[in-house]
Amino acid sequence: MRVALAFAAAAILLAGCMYPKSAEPPASLSAAEVEKARAKDPAADAAAVGAGRELFVAKCGECHDHPDVMAIEDAKWPGILDEMGEKAEIDATQRGSVLRFILAVRAARAPAK
Repeated sequence: MRVALAFAAAAILLAGCMYPKSAEPPASLSAAEVEKARAKDPAADAAAVGAGRELFVAKCGECHDHPDVMAIEDAKWPGILDEMGEKAEIDATQRGSVLRFILAVRAARAPAK
């Protein structure tokens, strides 16, 4: 009984610490959202952001649930994409495209402060 209880407690603890939090892939950005994102990154045009989303949807869901892009701060994404991009077999240009998409979503959809 003690072993089962200890196992259950450990499983609950580990489940609460899972990283990153998962979510549905972000929807495509509207034209207004792309313009809002371009204020932060002038290269974040609709084509670049769209290409990044396609890769994000296709590759990030192959091995695990899609990460919640709003739950992870901007500064952590390059390292995450370097690590995960290697596992997903996407090159540096493709990782840059996914990063542009993620940062555009975060810039366009961040809650007002």
